[in-house]
Amino acid sequence: MTDKNNAPLITIAFTCFNAADTIKRAVESAQKQTWDNKEILIVDDGSSDNSVEILHNLAAENENVRVVEHEVNKGTATARNTLAQNAKGEFLVYFDDDDVAVPERVEKQWKRLTEYEKAYDTDLVFCYSDRYVMTLDEEIDHIGYGIGRSDPAPSGERVADFILWNTNQTKDDNMGQMGSGTLMVRRAIFDQVGFFDKDFRRSAELELAVRAALKDAHFISVPKPLIYQHKTLTTDKSGKKPLEFAKLICKKHRAYLAKKHLYLAAIAIAYAKFYSNKGLKWIAKLFILFSCILSPQHVLKQKIRSKVKA
Repeated sequence: MTDKNNAPLITIAFTCFNAADTIKRAVESAQKQTWDNKEILIVDDGSSDNSVEILHNLAAENENVRVVEHEVNKGTATARNTLAQNAKGEFLVYFDDDDVAVPERVEKQWKRLTEYEKAYDTDLVFCYSDRYVMTLDEEIDHIGYGIGRSDPAPSGERVADFILWNTNQTKDDNMGQMGSGTLMVRRAIFDQVGFFDKDFRRSAELELAVRAALKDAHFISVPKPLIYQHKTLTTDKSGKKPLEFAKLICKKHRAYLAKKHLYLAAIAIAYAKFYSNKGLKWIAKLFILFSCILSPQHVLKQKIRSKVKA
């Protein structure tokens, strides 16, 4: 349990969109955090169900809960920016509206982040955690492992390359996931890196991470599952949306990729990952081959490791 007199204020930040069935459970997990000095800030992003009514009831019952409403749906990236712009805390930790955090989540992430800052003399740190990924039957399916689970953590162009064109990484390379629902940062980080790009209704957290990496940010995680992640199918995850936003990240950072002669190879790898995730392994292998042809001096040298298994 933290001491209110000495612990900094931390903003637990939720975006909510048509989450009437899950938001109360998620907010209750925020209230149960062992970190005492906290505010719970929720942006409703134009919900059409009764989420807003639930949120205002929660605010009326809990003095540390604040609600901001978007009259129309503006997308997750804009909602996350509204959270960052309205947060009162020195630190900001993002919670998803359908997930459940363990009570020690905030405390463990704050400790990991601040100890790393001190050890490596940097204040440009993104802190995540491992997570339990749940099935529809509320059973643990697997653990999603976060980036930078041990020190020294990945930083700089190495992380940008990992996101943009997925260089060869093994478990020993300390790479991993960078989900926004596990993210804790200092509020001041947005002044250095900028906010989430509103054009990204999906993968905005990855695009932000690329910009941060190119400013030599460090990416760390608590090496323990602190979240029960419940997957929800939304329109931004369906069809070819994941591919569209993966390509959009590459296009936004085309100048960086072109400098390394990797732009077209990165686009090909985006296609390969998309088709691999769809179970179309043979198409994915073709795009991996294209990437090798397009930029052999880099792709082959780095031994691209796609999710495709021979």
